[in-house]
Amino acid sequence: NRRSWLWSRLLSQSSESPVKGLYLFGGVGTGKTMLMDLFFEQL
Repeated sequence: NRRSWLWSRLLSQSSESPVKGLYLFGGVGTGKTMLMDLFFEQL
């Protein structure tokens, strides 16, 4: 599922370089703030 794939990529302990940041872009009203709010609710 998408959620477990995302978490595995963000928290990966593999030999690949870990994700160090995320850049969200888009127009006004496209859900950027909502997405970040949902992300931080899951921490």
